[in-house]
Amino acid sequence: MSYFVRFVEGGGRSVRSRIALLAVLALACSGCWAQFRGDAGHSGSQPFEFGVGRNNVAGLAPAWTAQPGGMNLSAPVVAGGTVMIGSDDHKLYAFDAAGSKNCVLSECQPLWTATAAKAVASTPAIANGTVFVASADMKIYAFSADGTKNCAGTPTVCSPLWTAPVNSTIGGPVAVANGVVFVTSQLGKLFAFDAAGITNCTGTPLVCKPLWSSAAGPILSLAPAIANAVVYAVTSGGTLYAYDAAGTTGCAGIATRVCQPLWSAPGAGVATESPAVAGGNVYVAGGAGGLRAVDAAGVVNCSGSPKTCAPRWTSAAPSYRAPAIANGVVFGDASGTLAAFDAQGVTNCSGTPVVCSPMWSAAPDTFIASTPSVANGVVYALQGGALSAYDTSGTTNCGGTPTVCTPLWSASSMASGSPAIVSGAIYTVSDQQGLQVYRSCSNPVSGIGYAPCELTNAYQLPSFIGGKNMTVAIVDANHDPNAEQDLAVYRKTFGLPPCTINNMCFRQVNQLGQNSNYPPADPGWALEISLDLDMVSAACPRCNILLVEAPNSLSAIGTAEDTAVALGANVVSNSFGANETVNLGLNDSHFTHPGVPIVASSGDGGYAGGPQYPAVVPGVTSVGGTFLDRATTPRGWTESVWADGVNTNESGSGCALYQPKPSWQTDTGCTNRTVADVSAIASNLAVYDTYGGPPGWITVGGTSASAPLVAGIYALARGTVGVADLYANTAFLHDVTTGTNGTCNSSYLCTAVAGYDGPTGLGTPCGTRAFGTAYLSPSDCNAQPAGAPLRPSARQSRPAAIVPSCATAPTGGVRCLSYRQR
Repeated sequence: MSYFVRFVEGGGRSVRSRIALLAVLALACSGCWAQFRGDAGHSGSQPFEFGVGRNNVAGLAPAWTAQPGGMNLSAPVVAGGTVMIGSDDHKLYAFDAAGSKNCVLSECQPLWTATAAKAVASTPAIANGTVFVASADMKIYAFSADGTKNCAGTPTVCSPLWTAPVNSTIGGPVAVANGVVFVTSQLGKLFAFDAAGITNCTGTPLVCKPLWSSAAGPILSLAPAIANAVVYAVTSGGTLYAYDAAGTTGCAGIATRVCQPLWSAPGAGVATESPAVAGGNVYVAGGAGGLRAVDAAGVVNCSGSPKTCAPRWTSAAPSYRAPAIANGVVFGDASGTLAAFDAQGVTNCSGTPVVCSPMWSAAPDTFIASTPSVANGVVYALQGGALSAYDTSGTTNCGGTPTVCTPLWSASSMASGSPAIVSGAIYTVSDQQGLQVYRSCSNPVSGIGYAPCELTNAYQLPSFIGGKNMTVAIVDANHDPNAEQDLAVYRKTFGLPPCTINNMCFRQVNQLGQNSNYPPADPGWALEISLDLDMVSAACPRCNILLVEAPNSLSAIGTAEDTAVALGANVVSNSFGANETVNLGLNDSHFTHPGVPIVASSGDGGYAGGPQYPAVVPGVTSVGGTFLDRATTPRGWTESVWADGVNTNESGSGCALYQPKPSWQTDTGCTNRTVADVSAIASNLAVYDTYGGPPGWITVGGTSASAPLVAGIYALARGTVGVADLYANTAFLHDVTTGTNGTCNSSYLCTAVAGYDGPTGLGTPCGTRAFGTAYLSPSDCNAQPAGAPLRPSARQSRPAAIVPSCATAPTGGVRCLSYRQR
């Protein structure tokens, strides 16, 4: 919330008291992002944010989500512990900003809703206990912000405190300052209404007329901005107008005053965003005309009667997004890419008139899709299917001449609109996937192993967005009688939504699809099953999970594969293996189901152990293992080949003995099928298991973890082709280039190298784009800018492992590929 205060000299108020009042007004909204772009000036800046910044932004992970009805058309606003968004289903939705009230683990329902006659397409604005929205029915609505006044029912629904017809399509979000609500309309007018619903308001229900309006003129198609007792509006043709916000200077009339501009600034191009005001300038993005900075006071470069103003500076490149302004830097865009300019038009600026180039910019292929937001040394931008965070100083993860920066952190996101930043949380809204909230990741079982939020952070997964209505099948040998209850503990501990038989998220059947007549219970395989269930949950908490248990023979397991697909599995995960023989190929059809990706662990015996069946089947995605460690790199993580050097616990790889080479595999050191295709973490994972052995939290490793994690990512991406997709989308994988799992003649078969190699395949997930088309991925999966810091990672200890009982396969059966660590 922003305020403007007009002080009159000689009014009896001391300078000290005025400063104190300004401080109180500012602090009144220190924990909010109360309207479009954060404040009435649309600065896009959060000066009171201390919870997340340069030092901890890399730890952001999905915290909770909400799925209101309809398409979500507005950006989020936050105030008074409530986050609000508008939707095209005619409703305004209010949620608990902490993700606690009306929430079941990570999924939240509204605290209350309010209904308009048509779509609530604009970003709300909150001030003094009231929330204001503009609707497609050409009205402004005012509702109780705490869901109490004019609100009733279960669930709570609110009626308006007052409405105000504008009688024309409203140009954008409302803005609120000093008790006045401002809105533009395509009639070419700017309107001002009493926010309290008193002055010029009559009737039951209460209807308000304007306090004042501007004279009709060119279409005002964008939201107004207010600062220093002046309201700024931009026409669709790019002309900036300034009006007295009090409706006094340049205004005439009694009941409804009509105001003329204090001054105007003609644009050199079409305005593409609402104006932003900060630091004495008004900034307007003018498309091909570039970003321009105009003196907010209407003095510098201004003359004539009526007064017109020329820019103090303009950008050299086209600019399409309104900027955010903080600490003397303007964060806008240059030719569609996030860029930082000197707000005063000095650094990287020259000429008469003054033209400026960026002090730094994001990589040129990262098109900025929304206006940025700034807080605590970090600028956030939605670009190329990702929400990305950059160092505002252009230092960390930046280099070259001109300076180019890569993100401090990014997460796959199809969000639209400006992110809101409040109290350590980042709020974004997608028109299809609802409200998404990110917070710094915390691990309640720290010291046991990685938590789901750490994995989604490392692999940049849209885990709280995707996967709805997708089913991942897990096929394992033998039976885990505690599978559902152990899964419930894992998911509750880490804030994942429940997945139970009762809510139809979880299903446990035998190889024939029966929920009875299970194979014998086995403690070793129970640990394997717990690992598989937990890893699918970590990657895709919205996915349904189908557990198919079979007697430990390949014939029974083959039947289980077919049953999984027949029961509707979209992806099938296999965390087991057998040494390849010529006869095993007779089972290939069970692991080949067009349109259903089949995933299998590559093996845990390193290169010497050879690739495992069914990972060698040409149409199966074979998944190797890596060590995952935190690092001071642009990604925030580093990976190397999983090779403990203890009990031959190493990522399996090699050249198949009998399986032919598929057309999409082009490495030359193996004439048959090469393993692996991709890889993922295989060590230091927290798993909850209670059947046999010491019950409770256990640290587990093995390529048994890698396969179900990748299966969950296929489900997030809604992949239907499978392994061939990976070889066509290597740009969307993190290349692993360090580590070895043995010695071999063709070194890439046992040593990680740039590009494809046996132990890690094409690399590890970077978002979901390599695995399907549902979500984009960051475009800089393997980018390393010049001058970026490269320091050794703080590698976790490499514990010894205890081989569980299922590591030994019976005749004609398979062994699991998981290890209990100590």
